Amino acid sequence: MFLVVGIICAVICGMIASSKGRNIVGWAVLGFLFGIFSLIIVACLPNLKEQQQKERYIAEENRRLREQLRQEQIKGEAFRQHAAARLDAHDQHLNLDTRALGQSLPAGAADTPQLASGDDISVGWYYDRGGNICGPISQVQIFELIRQNQIRRDTMVWAEHLTEWQIAGSTEPFQAEFRG
Repeated sequence: MFLVVGIICAVICGMIASSKGRNIVGWAVLGFLFGIFSLIIVACLPNLKEQQQKERYIAEENRRLREQLRQEQIKGEAFRQHAAARLDAHDQHLNLDTRALGQSLPAGAADTPQLASGDDISVGWYYDRGGNICGPISQVQIFELIRQNQIRRDTMVWAEHLTEWQIAGSTEPFQAEFRG
């Protein structure tokens, strides 16, 4: 009787172990020796085949996303180079050097509000002017445009750290400028 129950448990343990990607012979031996206890244990173990399949899927998805990010970076760099070339051609046509002008601070920068030590004035800000997107410009330049009333409280602004376009009057760090 013990022999028949042991053989039945060994076969069932082996079948369950096989379906879960486990060692068939090892679980069959344990099933024969420990009977129903081995059946319970092998039935409760996680499925190694499913885990390996999930890991392969995640690795493939990560590889795909890395490639997609690389492609987006290449496109972004190509666009930046194209835009710079167009701006340089425009500058040459107008006999201007906006690269040198962009590095200098706008007139009246001496009365620019003091920035907190964590503020990054080099962040590229964009703003909407009559349906046209203007920028990137620095935070200091935004303050100057607010003082010149070229950017009003209801003007939409955006920078990379923002998730969406926001109204200038409710966007940090420009809120205080509109209160004054």
